[in-house]
Amino acid sequence: MSGVLILNCLPVTIAYMENSGNKSLQAACFGESFWYASGNGFYPIGFPVILSFYLHQLGVDPMLITRVGLDEQGKKVIRFVEEKGLCTDYFQIDYDYPTGEWTNNGTKASMHASPQAWNNIIAEPAYISKFQHADIWVHSSIPAYYPGTPCLQTLLSIIELNVRRVFYLSLPASIISKALLEQCLKGTFMLYTGVEELELITGWFSNIQSLTDRVNLLHQKFMIPYIIISTGKGGYFISAEDKSYQYENQDGKKSLNPFADHIFLAGLIPAILNGHDICRAVATGAQLTELVSSSGELYPVNPVSLPDQYRGG
Repeated sequence: MSGVLILNCLPVTIAYMENSGNKSLQAACFGESFWYASGNGFYPIGFPVILSFYLHQLGVDPMLITRVGLDEQGKKVIRFVEEKGLCTDYFQIDYDYPTGEWTNNGTKASMHASPQAWNNIIAEPAYISKFQHADIWVHSSIPAYYPGTPCLQTLLSIIELNVRRVFYLSLPASIISKALLEQCLKGTFMLYTGVEELELITGWFSNIQSLTDRVNLLHQKFMIPYIIISTGKGGYFISAEDKSYQYENQDGKKSLNPFADHIFLAGLIPAILNGHDICRAVATGAQLTELVSSSGELYPVNPVSLPDQYRGG
């Protein structure tokens, strides 16, 4: 792999997949769910929840697999998801632990809270065969923060099925063991992570320094076809198909939306699965992120109309 191609991606039309000649896709979105109350109201968050919402907007059929408590917050999460048109057939109800809560001071406090309902996601046999036939599985590294929990054990059992997976890796040092991380990386179809995480995990295997060499090490050691590195301020380093690509946000500013990376992936994943080239896939993810950020909301009231502003690509 030599040289880095600088992507200057023109706007593309982001539309429903079923209306654009692309094949129908099914995605299994597995893992954590939190409820968050702010001055703007209530909404659920968590990587699989947000991915499900935006994949659904792009015509993908998402199966959201999570667990909420038998409490008012859990009822709100289910009601909110249903109102957005998502299926809740794969939600599990926990009678002992509360629905996950996202605290006002951000990500890390929420992740390290006492056991919450989603920690107890179990593999229900009736669903396994259906999930195995999904076009893609998506999950984050958060279940790996809780060794010995049913959620982590379920995730590891899914990994053993050799399903095609997108792994969103975000971790502070000392949170996840090297052996467990290797289990999660093995067989990954698409890895999405940041520069700090990349330096940490490759530092376990080698003392190489350059970003390109670090990415190549992961390709070689784990045979990961697609690796996307968030470089900050809306920029991405993408390594795929024996080529490297660099994309930088035109204004050089990082999105104010704290979940911008989730939204970017939601645009990127179906584009790649439908065989679009890297430039188009990255443009779709980047423009979807920009459109949502400009709305000022994580879940815009009418997100389907947003792509109309970017037609003509």
